Amino acid sequence: MSRASDRGRWPDYENTVEGQFQAALPTQSAWVSANAGSGKTKVLIDRVARLLLKGVKPDAILCVTYTKAAASEMQARLFKRLGGWCVANDETLRTELAELERRDLADYADEEIGKARELFALALETPGGLRIETIHAFCGRLLRRFPLEAGAPPGFRELDDPASARLWRQAMAHLGAHALDDNLVAAVETAALAAGGNGLSGPLQALHGKQAAIAGFIRKSGGPDNAVAALRNALDAPLEDETTLIERGMGAQLPVGKLREVIGALFAGKATDVKTAEILEHVLSDAPADQRFKSYLSLIHTGAGELRKSNPFTAGTAKAAPLLADLFEIKSVPEGEETYRLKQLDAAVKARRIFERSAALLRLSDIAFTDYDRQKRRRAALDFDDLITSAAGLLDRNAAAEWVLWKLDGGLTHVLLDEAQDTSPQQWRLLNALTKDFFAGQGVERELDRTLFVVGDEKQSIYSFQGADPERFLSEKQDFTNRGAQWEAPTATPAMEMSFRSAPQVLDFVDTVFNADMFDGEAPFSIKPPEETDIVRHLPFRRDQPGCVELWPLTPPVEREEETPWDAPRGQQSEASPKAQLAARIARWAAQLIADKQAIWDGKTRRPARPGDILILVRGRTGGLFDAIIKSLKREGLPVAGADRIDLLDSLPVQDLLNLIRFALCPEDDLALAEILTGPFGGLSEDQHLFALAHGREGVTLWERVRNTTDADVLPIVAFLEGCIARRHWPAYEFLIHALEMPVRGDACGWDLIQIRLGTPAREPVTALTDRAAGFDTRGPSSLQMFLDAIETEGGEVKRELSGPQDEVRVMTVHGAKGLEAPIVIVPDTTSAPKVGVSNGLMVTDGDIAALPEPGIPVWAGSSKDDSPLTATLRQNAEARALRETRRLLYVALTRAQDRLLVCGAWSGGIKSKKGFSDRSWYDACWQAMSAQLDKGVAQSIETEDGPVLRFGEPQTADVETPLSQMKTTKAPAWLKTPAKREGSATRYAAPSSLLGVEPAVLAPFGPDKNRRLTRGRLIHTLLQTLPDAPRQDWRQRAADYLKRDREFDAKDHAEMVEVTLAVLEGAQFDPIFGPNSRPEVPIVGGNDAVLPAGMRINGRVDRLVVTPDEVKIIDFKTDRPAPARVEDVGDTYTAQMAAYRAVLQAAYPDRAIRCAIIWTDGPKLMEIPEASMDAALAALKADT
Repeated sequence: MSRASDRGRWPDYENTVEGQFQAALPTQSAWVSANAGSGKTKVLIDRVARLLLKGVKPDAILCVTYTKAAASEMQARLFKRLGGWCVANDETLRTELAELERRDLADYADEEIGKARELFALALETPGGLRIETIHAFCGRLLRRFPLEAGAPPGFRELDDPASARLWRQAMAHLGAHALDDNLVAAVETAALAAGGNGLSGPLQALHGKQAAIAGFIRKSGGPDNAVAALRNALDAPLEDETTLIERGMGAQLPVGKLREVIGALFAGKATDVKTAEILEHVLSDAPADQRFKSYLSLIHTGAGELRKSNPFTAGTAKAAPLLADLFEIKSVPEGEETYRLKQLDAAVKARRIFERSAALLRLSDIAFTDYDRQKRRRAALDFDDLITSAAGLLDRNAAAEWVLWKLDGGLTHVLLDEAQDTSPQQWRLLNALTKDFFAGQGVERELDRTLFVVGDEKQSIYSFQGADPERFLSEKQDFTNRGAQWEAPTATPAMEMSFRSAPQVLDFVDTVFNADMFDGEAPFSIKPPEETDIVRHLPFRRDQPGCVELWPLTPPVEREEETPWDAPRGQQSEASPKAQLAARIARWAAQLIADKQAIWDGKTRRPARPGDILILVRGRTGGLFDAIIKSLKREGLPVAGADRIDLLDSLPVQDLLNLIRFALCPEDDLALAEILTGPFGGLSEDQHLFALAHGREGVTLWERVRNTTDADVLPIVAFLEGCIARRHWPAYEFLIHALEMPVRGDACGWDLIQIRLGTPAREPVTALTDRAAGFDTRGPSSLQMFLDAIETEGGEVKRELSGPQDEVRVMTVHGAKGLEAPIVIVPDTTSAPKVGVSNGLMVTDGDIAALPEPGIPVWAGSSKDDSPLTATLRQNAEARALRETRRLLYVALTRAQDRLLVCGAWSGGIKSKKGFSDRSWYDACWQAMSAQLDKGVAQSIETEDGPVLRFGEPQTADVETPLSQMKTTKAPAWLKTPAKREGSATRYAAPSSLLGVEPAVLAPFGPDKNRRLTRGRLIHTLLQTLPDAPRQDWRQRAADYLKRDREFDAKDHAEMVEVTLAVLEGAQFDPIFGPNSRPEVPIVGGNDAVLPAGMRINGRVDRLVVTPDEVKIIDFKTDRPAPARVEDVGDTYTAQMAAYRAVLQAAYPDRAIRCAIIWTDGPKLMEIPEASMDAALAALKADT
């Protein structure tokens, strides 16, 4: 981005370039605060490139980013840079390197140029590749490298979110199994009464996302009983239950005599006094204590539960009866004695109520967490939270932490963290443990530089629901600065304020929005007090390319909106609704903009805008606006990319395919059949065909009528449906693929019919459904019924990639648009109040409150009027955080715009609303900012038929276009009309262990002990994989410690496994296999058409690979018992498996001998497979294929 040569002296730009250079300097650690569009990814790529140029090995660099997509993009950009260096001529490469490193061209010797060209190959050939990955991927890799030290389950697998949610639902369902526990029975009763008609599912589901914190609190307290006691202390709840408190407060503590004394005076007073007297009479009656308490509280509380601002008596009556003020004074100090007592009693009762339901939820959570963890252990699985907490514990708490860090530190010297504002506290704990020695003592003085690079922007932290904490980001930045100063380590904290994305008007408007007086001195983005220099400031790089910002007026609703039918689809808006009107207006505006050829900047020129230049951002997909916009755009004939996320069960093509399954399982399902007939597969008309088939059946199923019809239009679908019934026993994936790829009507297959009816956007949800079916079929016994139940129970979301080159209008959520940009951005979802409530009433302390340092305490609060002092503080804190996240979300939305920004909204609050938008809404903030621009004279108000539009800047017109008649034309090439050659056999991947489709006959493949044999084999494999990296003297103890976590085998079995493993590792004949030239668990992917069937690609993993200059040894461990006595007795499958590996490596190492051997742990014995046997196995494979 060094583009200042033609701009003269420009201090802001020069400072930006200097900041980028300092951030990318590979010899110092850096913490970079980067505005939106400031080129942070480029700086990160520059830093990695400079590290590689400096001679740092690729596997010594760890780059952690937030999403897989971001990691993939970053890796692609780096490889593009390195790949460009490979093919650039010397002069071009010298120029690029000199600009990157600020060196003279003459300083680069030919040797340095050659090394720069080699970096691309070096990065590709590094085992495991460049480590650019998500933090979860890093944790998974770390735990697999050190499973013994981390206490990870043997051969664990990672649970994705759907699988984790499925196990949590099972854990909640299992709560009933503990009904014999008296404490749990009481907890369920209390929780059920507290939840009322809303049910327990909401609070219980909310627990899942808080498990790490709550489980940590229970564990630290010493169990659920101690945790409940700590909870009571935190809430300052009394020991007595609610009934006892109220009965005592309305009984023995009630000043009956004084109340009777004032009642007479009150009845002689005004209406207010009489009402108070009537309440006091009820207080003194024989009514139940809780009813009398409620009435008594109404004297001092409003209906909202707030303290009244006026006394419950008039001044004249108080003058006649001074005792009234002594009892019930509210306005003056001191307050009345009964006012004070009622407030204290009310606080105690509220605290007790909150404690009882919170304690009940805590006990339920302990049971659910235990069951959830048990299910994970049974499956040897870790969820995403487990990956983080286990890895963090491995590095900062485990007894072997120092050894693990030493092993890592030997090969990991540079850590780069992208999108740091989205890092959760647990993830910070992990990263701090990983890099703590980078600044301390020995670490600073080492010969090798070790650096930490962090880049982020607290203004763009919008993932609090996933644990992101901008306050922690700011405190970690301060700690980074302090550590650098303390240890005198070279550090830099450059701020990247220049935006290379947005036009000056867009950036000026953003600055005005977030520096407005509406925040009353608060920091707009965090709950920490603002610093003196906490001013949002964006510098425009595109200072000579003007843009435009518009704010539309709100259209008041009609007096009486058209009523929406009760059976209308959820979220559908009537044509007269404000949201539907706004959607129609946006669509007309976009169509007119394109028709008028209004321009956007394309480099240094202006071109007419196209549909693909428009990005429309909403806050959520529900509520009607999202669907109304897509519908209106289609009405205007604009191409639309569709929704960025699709719920599988809400997708029409998915339901069409599921209907095929429903019908195949139950042909008597008339509704499913009717939807098939009128859907893409049937293609029939409801009026012409379906009515005739369905009307007047009198007990006859629709399928019987369809099957017996003679209608020529219906007959093709009959044959297809009969085939579906015949295939009802097929696995789900095969059933669906057959329905999609085989002809249904004429030559049209299912894919064709779906796309003809529903368009190309239908392909993604259908592909997602078939992928789910394939995964479901591989997990175990499968059936259509089981698959249908799983889909209908779990549903699932499909995330569509809308950042591609399609020339279509994109409509998506602000969260989904993070990291994207567009020339024209429309923000229409702006008028509603920010959502700052507490989800399901569950709040968990996080240690931020000085009076409550203990984190992880679950508090089940009710409504705000029932708050105790603690819950009021927690609620205030949660609402403050939510409000600031709403502002950060607005910042992200506004800063996606490159050239034009349109802010608009649908009237909110109905006809009773005076202005149509809520205070503190996005529209409120933008309206105040635009009003400020009007006051400064830089914006203008333009009258339109819809009201005054406020505009800052001017729309651009396209540069002169070349007339079509003057354009140079090129004759179409001949190949355009030549039919494409038929493709050969498709590439197919095969697992080596299943090439021949049969199992070796060493032991029967099925039987009662099959699972035990498989588990035993997996345990021994893991020990053989991991123990060689540990000190030899620790092998026996580490193996024993590892096996103790297994619950399937007893101590005798564990001892046998240890001996088997050590017999292999300590055997002299096996030394070369575990020596320095060997690697464990090596993936082998590739082909060799010379010896393998054409198009076949092997995809497998060998247990050990030994590579020397002369030969390559492939080693596989087998735990079968008994081991074959002779090599001739080795099963054909094992031989074919080794032969396939050999074939792939023969292509990779044509100049070396490839030898294959099996280590049988029963013995142990090393058995080399003869080449003749492997050649024969491959010949048989080719013959069968």
